[in-house]
Amino acid sequence: MVHDLASQTTNEKVTVNNIVTLSGQALKFDAQRADEHLRFVNDTDPSQYVAITKFQKQTDRELVFLMPPTTFASGHFEVANAMNTTQIRSEKSKRVEVAA
Repeated sequence: MVHDLASQTTNEKVTVNNIVTLSGQALKFDAQRADEHLRFVNDTDPSQYVAITKFQKQTDRELVFLMPPTTFASGHFEVANAMNTTQIRSEKSKRVEVAA
């Protein structure tokens, strides 16, 4: 679930430079590992993404952060983590629009 505080919407849009809460399961990851991350990925060109590295809250069920500026109009959040396994798993959120 993607909740945007500025617009008070869920799974619809995110507002740049405002608070976003990502809720779900298995969201905890080790930011010190290069292969574990949270990023916002362009839906039309997955090679374009914005890494999110600073969090107001980071647990295995909730991530709270400021939405960074992007050059694309829509995308999804992608969380990659190992969760105590040897293999990296990647999950993605629903597609959301970016509001300036």
